[in-house]
Amino acid sequence: MEWYYSDGKNQFGPVSDEEFFSLINNGEIGFNTLVWNEKMTDWIEFEKIKNTIKQEIDLSNDEGLCSECGKKFFKEEMISYNNIWVCSNCKSLFIQKIKEGVNLKGIFEYGGFWIRAGAKFIDFFIIYFVQISFSMLFAFLSRIALPQNDNYVGYILLFFFALFPVFYSTFMIGRFGATIGKMACGLRVVRPDGSKIEYWRALGRYFGELISGLILGIGYFLAATNEEKCTLHDMICKTRVIKIAV
Repeated sequence: MEWYYSDGKNQFGPVSDEEFFSLINNGEIGFNTLVWNEKMTDWIEFEKIKNTIKQEIDLSNDEGLCSECGKKFFKEEMISYNNIWVCSNCKSLFIQKIKEGVNLKGIFEYGGFWIRAGAKFIDFFIIYFVQISFSMLFAFLSRIALPQNDNYVGYILLFFFALFPVFYSTFMIGRFGATIGKMACGLRVVRPDGSKIEYWRALGRYFGELISGLILGIGYFLAATNEEKCTLHDMICKTRVIKIAV
């Protein structure tokens, strides 16, 4: 197989499998390096595929890959934290991330079924409160302004009841990575690599969640069956729900 790689400005390749792994071993290809081969549909950061080819990387028992920069070093020159290794150059940044409670690469604690159910319970009451408050205020103002014709009021309220949950979920997750309920429970919605999700993915996740509920809630209970606590809508939209420092 032939590989290509890029530093974001220049493209290199093709190189053989042997040359590719050699470049990984000597640190020329790091976690942020874009790579591509004929089996891929698009360029991707090496970090996202490292686990699938980890067995091919030439590491002795005395060597490890830095979780921050992706380069190979002797373990005696590195620090170890929860079975991952960090080189001396990245140590300060790594320690700072720990102090700030940042989820580190490869170290995610996923939100399980019950804590996610608790977050959903909080969000339900927030949405319900806003909907009821708006409907009461709008109905009252409408009767004062146009008491002779209030047929349209029901349609507007129905429209609001349908759209507000979509807006709430999409905006909160797209902007903050979590709804208020998830924030209260110390949860965040991210991509599988820990990166922030986009608004369009947050919107798709909302409708994917409807599917999880429509099939008798089975989509939600899938979170109890896999290591990453993925529900059906997580699988559809390629998202994960992780715990963060509160």
